[in-house]
Amino acid sequence: MGKSENSPEERLREAGRLSGQGGSHLEQGNYDLALEAFNASYDIYRGLRDDDGQVSVLQRIADIHLRQKHSEKALETYGTLLSLARQMNNTKAAAMLLNNTGLLRARTGDCDGALKCFRESLRFFESMGDRLNTARQWGNIGSVLRDLEDHEGALDSYNKALPIFEGLVSREGVADQYTNIAYIHAMKGDPGEALSWYKKGFEIYKETNSKKKADVTRRNIKNLDPDFAG
Repeated sequence: MGKSENSPEERLREAGRLSGQGGSHLEQGNYDLALEAFNASYDIYRGLRDDDGQVSVLQRIADIHLRQKHSEKALETYGTLLSLARQMNNTKAAAMLLNNTGLLRARTGDCDGALKCFRESLRFFESMGDRLNTARQWGNIGSVLRDLEDHEGALDSYNKALPIFEGLVSREGVADQYTNIAYIHAMKGDPGEALSWYKKGFEIYKETNSKKKADVTRRNIKNLDPDFAG
């Protein structure tokens, strides 16, 4: 006897078909049709309580919202993904989602929401012993505090990120913290200290062929020292 069209196996197959259809529409730049297919696929996966299927499709949906610059819809999707990650006890996925949510909230000007996300993400990464992402979260926290003009808080966070990047021999990560620290000293009215940090970062950017960052840092140095010839 054949399987019913409404059997879990058939519904799972249909969810996969719709997801593939959404992917094809996405490749062609048809975002509305892609969303329609992905949402239909998600509804089936959710009905089947297939967590992995839901996560896979929701990630594609979030990506479309980001491409369309629909920040609120992307944040809503991240929230659903985060709930699933917690439900699945997937600490790493939850930490990354909190990071992504924090970055998006920071871009939309929600500094308090961003800080909350980055601090929770930091706790997860620290508990996992993930030093690289721990350092990145300290950097993210510092940048939000910088935007809030909490200079001392920003410096403290950047100075916590710096030795971790140094220990990981992440040269660009080290340079990023040098220039972050430099910016704070400039904002505090200490151009001499700012120049010292900027120049250290500039040298690393040159050595690592990070042209865009080197160019930005060169301009910042010249704003403080017009005779700089680097």
